[in-house]
Amino acid sequence: MPEHAAQALLLDEPTIAENEDAVIASANAIKARGLTGKTVVFGIGINPTVAHLLLAGDGTVWETTGQDAASWANEVVKVAKALRSGAGTGQFEHFTPGPVYSSEDPEAVRRYLSAAAR
Repeated sequence: MPEHAAQALLLDEPTIAENEDAVIASANAIKARGLTGKTVVFGIGINPTVAHLLLAGDGTVWETTGQDAASWANEVVKVAKALRSGAGTGQFEHFTPGPVYSSEDPEAVRRYLSAAAR
């Protein structure tokens, strides 16, 4: 179970969670171990549950990045067109930034929740 793994690994240091489930499990582990206010979670990925954790006001989930599939798709198309035309694509790795959601910017989190509800 993800929560048991998070509890076993959790230290009195920030936790980096690799997906939405890991963010939720880490936040639950922090609360269960009485570490609220002593350590925080930084995550990758957002869903409505993670958004509500960002808005909770206890500071457990501090920040997470969203996933911008449209930007990823645009980058893939750009690389595919370059390859098809024989042009170079630059470096092997292409990084496409995603939106950042933070407990310090609750309005951005609320906008995400509003868009997710549509």
